[in-house]
Order: sequence, then C-alpha cells, then structure tokens
Amino acid sequence: MNKEGLVAALKELKKNADDQTALKVKELYADWAPDKEVELGDRKLHDGKLYKCRQEHTTQEGREPDQTPALWEVINEEHAGTLEDPIPYDQAMVVYCGKIYSHNNKLYECIRDSGNPLYADPDSLLGNYFNKID
Repeated sequence: MNKEGLVAALKELKKNADDQTALKVKELYADWAPDKEVELGDRKLHDGKLYKCRQEHTTQEGREPDQTPALWEVINEEHAGTLEDPIPYDQAMVVYCGKIYSHNNKLYECIRDSGNPLYADPDSLLGNYFNKID
C-alpha cells in the first residue's frame, strides 16, 4: 500500500471506529483546541484522555472537555461492571442498573438507569442512583 492509500485508510478508520477501537488508536485524533468547529461524535484528545463531542459547538478557551461534561464525554475502556471489574465512575456519565462502579477507591451498585449523564459524585447520589458496597 502506498503512502496515500495508508493515509486514506487511517482517516477512514478514525472516522468510522467505534469508541473502543478509537481508544486503541487515540494518537490518530487531534488535540482539543479553542476556536474550532466540532460536530456531534467528533473525538479529541485532552490531557491524555479521548473525548467524544455530545453536541455541535465552537470550542472556547475555559470550556475544555474536562470542564464541560454537557459538551464532551470521556471515552473509557469497557469494563464488565462487576465486583471483579467495576466501571470507573466519571462525572457526566450515564449509569446502568445492576452495574458496579468505582470512585475514590469505593464501590457502588447502580440501582436504576440514569438515562442521562449524571453530574455529581456517587456519594451524593446514594439512595437515588447508587447503593454503597461495603
């Protein structure tokens, strides 16, 4: 395969990859920068993490992906959501009933689907979305 063919193949992979494949080749994605138009589903690197755009917008200084969970979702490695393989909890993530999440070295069982991203720590959502596992 020539250089042009390789570049075309990498662009196609980057565009159509599912989130877990994108994590494996995250170096292909551009760094987040201000004053850029982004579309729903676009992926950008920021502070070593890969983020996916939740809604079309123009990026702005002070509204980096880790500061604007309504605009950006961090893409995490898939976990089973069990006691042996809990899902690392990040603010601004959708949670699912019956899955186990970890946060600050504590474990939590999700007791209902959130349907939308949650913007609080699990400790503040006890009894509503989580039960603490001792």
